[in-house]
Amino acid sequence: MKTNQSMDLPSLNTRWDARYPTEDPEIWKHPSRFLVERIGAIPVGRALDVACGPARNAVFLAQRGFVVDGIDNSRAGLMMARRFMDEAGASVNLIFADIDRYVIRPRTYDLVVNLFYLNRKIIPDLIRGLKDGGYLIFESFTIDTFRFMPGKDPSHYLDSNELLELVRGMRVISYNEGTIIEAGMARATSRLLARKE
Repeated sequence: MKTNQSMDLPSLNTRWDARYPTEDPEIWKHPSRFLVERIGAIPVGRALDVACGPARNAVFLAQRGFVVDGIDNSRAGLMMARRFMDEAGASVNLIFADIDRYVIRPRTYDLVVNLFYLNRKIIPDLIRGLKDGGYLIFESFTIDTFRFMPGKDPSHYLDSNELLELVRGMRVISYNEGTIIEAGMARATSRLLARKE
């Protein structure tokens, strides 16, 4: 597994390290529908997949010609990613690191993908990591998710239109909020494609 940090690092024992081994790996081989729908508008280049897990989106990008870095703090997720890459014949640079502390080099990527990982504090770093003219694809749960999954911590969910504020200064190409059905689950999400001017 290619990494820019040693895989000898101790496991961070994330909830995903416990979850991934219990799930059917086939469900983690299908890329995000939102990414699939939007990728045609984005020129091929260098991409970063934030919280890539088993690399379903990173592999999708690599198969379309992108040079991809995939970062995650779940050792179990990255081991699944390696197996998936071998099966798919795709190459992704897997980075085992604490996402919230990882330093993204400025003006490095043509595309940054952040799907269902929400840390508001790193969003400026994601934007700085884009080259001028680079694209951000972002999707995360909104507060309306409480209709389907009550009892969760509201700070883990976006407020209505909050994502637009978090990417202020970028050119928003596509944005919508609402409920989607994906992988048999109802999800209330915000979905955004934006370009760094």
